[in-house]
Amino acid sequence: MRRVFTASNTAEAHICKAALEAEGIEAVIRGEALAGIVGGVPAGGATAPTVWILDDSQAAAAAGVVSRFRAA
Repeated sequence: MRRVFTASNTAEAHICKAALEAEGIEAVIRGEALAGIVGGVPAGGATAPTVWILDDSQAAAAAGVVSRFRAA
């Protein structure tokens, strides 16, 4: 499992995950529940939702998808 994206919010994490899955790359979101506590904790770092791919061998393909996602 490898982290490929750190999102600003849960919506952005889900959109990135959907973009990966549209390309056949299985992904999960971690830290989604922590986004709700941002009011009491500085945003970013440990509280930001992250997108992870399950198969490390797809890292290069995932990087391309994430790059296009960021550019959009």
